[in-house]
Amino acid sequence: MRRAGLLSLLTLLALAGAPAAAPAQDDVEGFRTVSGTIACAASGSSLRCDIRKVTGQVPPKPSSCELDWGLFFGVTTTARRGTRLCAGDTVLGVPLAPLYPNRTFRHRSITCRATGRASVRCANRGGHGFALTAARQRLF
Repeated sequence: MRRAGLLSLLTLLALAGAPAAAPAQDDVEGFRTVSGTIACAASGSSLRCDIRKVTGQVPPKPSSCELDWGLFFGVTTTARRGTRLCAGDTVLGVPLAPLYPNRTFRHRSITCRATGRASVRCANRGGHGFALTAARQRLF
């Protein structure tokens, strides 16, 4: 996996259907879990979270995905469901502040809450998003 250290807006904005260039690292706002196993970055109307390792079942990789699969999740302010993303980079290497358990991070109408040292739940105003741990990744 290529560790670009920057948020790839190409995968994020694919959710929103808009083309864009990747932002400079200074433009990325986000957080990491205290354990460092999950990192999330937001830009525009999108939020993306990457998880270092998944111990549970991962759905089959779509034939349209030519990059890495299974460790990347996204939601937009208007999404009707969180989604698993196809990506060739990661936000795990970006220096982000820790989000301590039971604390929240807000970006526009998306709110994330650290539900533990290595778990997070993110949802938009409509209640759509995802909950992540190494053992289970739930989209809603």
